[in-house]
Amino acid sequence: MKVKVRATDVSKKRNIAISDIHRIAQPGEEFEIDESRLKKLTGDNVWHLKFVEVVKEKLEKAEVKEKAQPKIEEPIPVPTDPVLKPEVVEKPTKKRTSKKKKESE
Repeated sequence: MKVKVRATDVSKKRNIAISDIHRIAQPGEEFEIDESRLKKLTGDNVWHLKFVEVVKEKLEKAEVKEKAQPKIEEPIPVPTDPVLKPEVVEKPTKKRTSKKKKESE
């Protein structure tokens, strides 16, 4: 989810670029960031400084259209007849070859 925030003057004063917008934010500038970055930019960082303040919590997501799928009313029957069960096919084993002994002269 994206959150709309407004930059404080800290970024400009300290000359620290905000990685979400790839530059130094101007005071009062509004932009969107991920929720995961919100915690870091609002004070839980190395400098314990608040770089942004929240304008709008959780912007609305675009509605995702669901694909129409046919409704299945009755479950598909599973065959229980032993004649219809698949046969177990044994895999052939690897052929083992013996090493030839060198003839001594």
